[in-house]
Amino acid sequence: MINILQINLQRSPAAQSLLQQTSAERGTHVLTVSEPNWHPANDDRWVSSDDGTCAVALTAAADFVAETNGAGRGYAWIQGRGLRVYSCYNSRNDTAENFAAFLDDVHQSARECDRRTHLVICGDFNAWSQEWGSARNDRRGEQLADLAASLGLSVENTGNTATYRRINAESIIDITFSRLAAPAVIRGWSVLEDVESASDHRYVEFSIHPTPDDDETDRNRPTGWSYRQLDPAALAAHLVNTVQPAVDDTTTATRAADQLSDYLEAACDACMPPRASPRAGRISVHWWSNGLT
Repeated sequence: MINILQINLQRSPAAQSLLQQTSAERGTHVLTVSEPNWHPANDDRWVSSDDGTCAVALTAAADFVAETNGAGRGYAWIQGRGLRVYSCYNSRNDTAENFAAFLDDVHQSARECDRRTHLVICGDFNAWSQEWGSARNDRRGEQLADLAASLGLSVENTGNTATYRRINAESIIDITFSRLAAPAVIRGWSVLEDVESASDHRYVEFSIHPTPDDDETDRNRPTGWSYRQLDPAALAAHLVNTVQPAVDDTTTATRAADQLSDYLEAACDACMPPRASPRAGRISVHWWSNGLT
């Protein structure tokens, strides 16, 4: 089992000092940090992004070492014991162009991760989507959901507890994605509402278990298709050459829905590369609602 703690420290020295105490008390093995106040010098267990906005680290409790690591603008990652963990951060004040470039960089880095390696991507993306419990969607959320679909990631956020809270505002912007090699599962994902962080952000905690309990539901959830990998010509050709489902007065609503689902899945499979076309899940259908039907 590997315990992971995720937090945005808002560049607060108090929050970063408290993080060390909290992680030790909770038996944390991996930290994913956004907006740290400082970066330890000459510490190969701590990997910072190129711009210093985030970091990922192994704690003293971790009984494995980072075999390899990497970083770019707004992201850093470590890999060891068959697990690669990313920490990411992008400011809400960044431009749309820079945010898109940031997502492309993360995509290019993460796609190099072997499918036999567990992949976990954590961070404060300042993006809103109902996929991870937000009350609304924004453009950033749509782009981030598309990135997740293109990498075959599942959203681990559950419920609608805010990860960021101030007196006049709260939101869910600290997000956890995963793509685990069977039979491992993520368990216990939660926002620690009752644990002081000295930051407007709350701790997010979860653990990776090598095998599920006998009564645990399979967590290898299907993900979906990526808008960024859509081939418009292939989609148009498929729709022209494929007969739409036949519906008449004898067709039940359930049957009609099943036929439509099969029709849309076949269209998605036809216009995406094989690597990006698993069967639809929570993230899969968001681009159908963007005027492409």
